[in-house]
Amino acid sequence: METAAKHVETVNGQMQTEIARVRDIVAGSQGNWVGAAAGAFIKIMADYDQKARQLSDVLAEIAVQIRENGRGYDAQEQANLAAMNAAGASGDLGDSASSLNI
Repeated sequence: METAAKHVETVNGQMQTEIARVRDIVAGSQGNWVGAAAGAFIKIMADYDQKARQLSDVLAEIAVQIRENGRGYDAQEQANLAAMNAAGASGDLGDSASSLNI
């Protein structure tokens, strides 16, 4: 699970790099807009920035959730292993009426 979480973080970093690159290219045209169009351009850029932050936040949260799920899975696996070891150590592998005839 840790590998998957790190992959999501890597992808998030790559996405943010590409988003910033596109933003820089588009922002270079800001001087070409005048009047109402200039205002609309500024609003669109602000929306773009907000959506980029939201995407980054969502991907970061996905990585956190993957890690938490992994820890929960690992803890449950350890509990299952401990229960199996305890049952094996006690010799209690089921009742004597078991179809396993142990």
